[in-house]
Amino acid sequence: MVGHHKKRSGGEGERIQVDLALESDLARVEQAVADYLKDPTGATRQSVLAALEKLDDQAGQSDAYEGSVIGSGAVGYASKGEVLGETGIDSVVDEIPSSELHAQVVLVTAAKDEVRRPTPHTLAALRSASDALAAKRDQGVAGR
Repeated sequence: MVGHHKKRSGGEGERIQVDLALESDLARVEQAVADYLKDPTGATRQSVLAALEKLDDQAGQSDAYEGSVIGSGAVGYASKGEVLGETGIDSVVDEIPSSELHAQVVLVTAAKDEVRRPTPHTLAALRSASDALAAKRDQGVAGR
């Protein structure tokens, strides 16, 4: 998956076009992680796992689309690969700061580590990733 990078004036920095379905799945992971961090039980851990599986399914669909000829220049369409997570030529797009997307990726990685083999270290890393994402968002709101 390759994202299309855009520079914005006004100090916003680099923004990336992301398929809305992918961003929705990322938000679902974020919420499940927040619930888990408040109450790290088997039930909330299962919610994180389910959200991660849905996100992986979306990423798999995007990878399949990227590898197909559907929507390629070879059949007369504009180039694909401009939208991160796109699964078709008519993707609904959201633009997010690249620093926020990076923080989301770190959170997903930490969540996967925690559900695979929970330890005090993986839980601390997950909490740190969640805090870092919140800080990036707060920083983005303050910069507007």
